[in-house]
Amino acid sequence: MQTTSTVDAVSNEPRVERCTVLLPGGAYVTAGIAVLIERARVTEARVTELTNPGALLNHHLGNGDRQFLLRFEDGRDIAAELISTAWISSGRRMCCFILHPNTEPRSV
Repeated sequence: MQTTSTVDAVSNEPRVERCTVLLPGGAYVTAGIAVLIERARVTEARVTELTNPGALLNHHLGNGDRQFLLRFEDGRDIAAELISTAWISSGRRMCCFILHPNTEPRSV
């Protein structure tokens, strides 16, 4: 597996990357912009600018899905657990995921 730091080495700022949110089996859910924040050996991805926030909510609230896969532009696929979701402004939603880079995504 390819690993990269979640902090920009020059500015020491969290990395911002485009990502696609998929179900563990690879089915497309939505896409957005992820801010990657590393804290105490745990990486959180705060995903905003979702192309279809309703689809993610339907999977989470309607089906109880918490396990997803985040696919980044550089080709990395990382297992992720949805830990929270919130409205940040009219029509905009932020979803927070904890990344599990050494874990295979699983269906529930």
